[in-house]
Amino acid sequence: IQIESLFAKKMVLKNLDWLASYPKSGNTWTRAFLAAYSTNAMAPMSLAQISRVSNSESRMTLFCEAAQKPRRPLTEIEIDTLRESVQAKLAKTKHPLTVIKTHNARIEHNGYPLIRPEYTRSAVYIVRHPLDIVDSMADHSNLTLDQSVALMNNRDHQIGGGESGFATQYLDSWSHHVESWLSAKEFPVFFLKYEDLKKSPIDGFKQIVQFLGWEFDQDRLERAVKWSDFKVLQSSESKTGFPETSKIAKSQKFFRHGATERWKSVLNDSQIESIIQHHAGTMFKLGYTA
Repeated sequence: IQIESLFAKKMVLKNLDWLASYPKSGNTWTRAFLAAYSTNAMAPMSLAQISRVSNSESRMTLFCEAAQKPRRPLTEIEIDTLRESVQAKLAKTKHPLTVIKTHNARIEHNGYPLIRPEYTRSAVYIVRHPLDIVDSMADHSNLTLDQSVALMNNRDHQIGGGESGFATQYLDSWSHHVESWLSAKEFPVFFLKYEDLKKSPIDGFKQIVQFLGWEFDQDRLERAVKWSDFKVLQSSESKTGFPETSKIAKSQKFFRHGATERWKSVLNDSQIESIIQHHAGTMFKLGYTA
């Protein structure tokens, strides 16, 4: 009995399916599709439905519950020590046909892994051309294009924390973020380019459903693609708003353009050169050119 009890304590549930990306790379669009597919939506969804099937591992309430403390006394080191408890609970309580959202790079902070492999079953990583991220991130965070470029090149880039309602997420630079997930060996990672999703959403989202091991149904897939179409999401946001729309966004929109190769008309030569200088190796590996 004692041996069985000790064994039970050591058992770990590898149950987390991550949906990971650098910010403004298509994570929320993918979550919208997964929400429509998971719930078998027959009509346009309330955008609030998205978060119900794609929890964020960085919600501060999860850390406060784990620490049994309010937000204010928790230090960054305490939060890092709590990540294992938070992800263990998420693994234990995760429902079928759901994913866990993260913008964290797959790195350590204060000596603690931000992504715990012992609780991870798999990950889907959405990657987008870095030059297209520049403009999108500048709008979302109310930055100039030069400031956005500098953030993407910054190895200390982080989001959340403070009074945001989210634990700090540590991004590293764009290329280091991508490479951190590309190099994962402890669990399978399915990489999908945003541009391929835009070109053929039926094929791209089908691959995600099949990779996650969800029961596949073609009609359900096509409905989910229809109800997560960018224009449908834009219309829903304009009618009812979206909780994740940045309060400081220049456009006051979350679903703004979603276009590919928009960088060609908005970035100058200096901004393009800076991104290439910092990220050429990863861009080449992924087939991204300027």
